[in-house]
Amino acid sequence: MLAYYTWEPLGEGQTRMTLRNRGEPRGFGKWAAPLMMGAMRRANRKDLERLKSLLELSRSSVKQAQGVSVEEFLRAFHPPLVQLAEGARSRILSAVPHASERVRLGWRLIGYNAPAYFAFISFERDHIRIGFEWGILLPNHSGLLEGTGSQVRYVPVRSAADLKKAALTALLQSAAAIVPPPRTRL
Repeated sequence: MLAYYTWEPLGEGQTRMTLRNRGEPRGFGKWAAPLMMGAMRRANRKDLERLKSLLELSRSSVKQAQGVSVEEFLRAFHPPLVQLAEGARSRILSAVPHASERVRLGWRLIGYNAPAYFAFISFERDHIRIGFEWGILLPNHSGLLEGTGSQVRYVPVRSAADLKKAALTALLQSAAAIVPPPRTRL
């Protein structure tokens, strides 16, 4: 099965995307082709609706981005990820009650300040991550932190059980207490 995408500008702020699937079914697929066609059409429609909502959300100007609520932002994601994100939000705000949260559209995440930027929730295909801006400075005695970059570390969250780990609270509180090093400009 091959999928072909074409993009055509229609005018100011509008683009038409065309998706064509091509392939010859074989084996069981040949017998199930009529059923599969309907399922593929529904899956494509659902994917395109999600893509449209993400593009419309990211098209907002920076000024408008400040007005996007977390709830509006979360509407662009699949319900299982939204459930995990809601649990993560609750966990972060209970561990660091003085933290403030806001949508950061350019990065497609929810960020947390206390008062400095210390954590975020980002979205992957099948899970979320609780990220730590200065994760490289956090102790990882529990082994929860992942990542190999020069600064950021994260904890993958694939189920509600991942949010219940006691070490996560300690990481959140430690991250909120970090005073970020001064940035140097070259």
